[in-house]
Amino acid sequence: MTQPVPNNYDTQLLVAYLDGEVDAQTRRDIETRLAADPEFHRQMIELEESWKSLDLLEIVHTDKEVLKTTMELLAINAQKDAEAARPRTPKDGNLRLATLLGALLCAAGLTYWTVAAMVPNPNQQLLQDMPIIENMEYYKPVGSMEFLEKLMNSGLFDPHE
Repeated sequence: MTQPVPNNYDTQLLVAYLDGEVDAQTRRDIETRLAADPEFHRQMIELEESWKSLDLLEIVHTDKEVLKTTMELLAINAQKDAEAARPRTPKDGNLRLATLLGALLCAAGLTYWTVAAMVPNPNQQLLQDMPIIENMEYYKPVGSMEFLEKLMNSGLFDPHE
């Protein structure tokens, strides 16, 4: 014959009874049931033997630092569990989306400035040649560069003047 599985409420009631945590009326009700219900009485005896066995165990004193570290770890794990159990709100999604968009904009700006710094500006040469282009009408009668080079080498003009 198999033994019935103890009722969790009965176990809690007997634990409270053995610890002296029940009021007088509940104590009388439990004692009446113990006298009438052999299975309930057997549960109480098993719990009482367990309590006696606990009294035989050696008390181990732990280091305060170990206790502190353990409590800190428990607090961290409890906080993580609470955060994981916290329902997500649309506000959380909006914050994530805004953060993602901000990161993408920063990456795009950084990419633009990097490329702009590395690739030469094709208009830069035009900007440097702008004074010549503006005065092009004065240079047309010269004809060629060879004439200007001969003129420069002739020594007629002092470059430091």
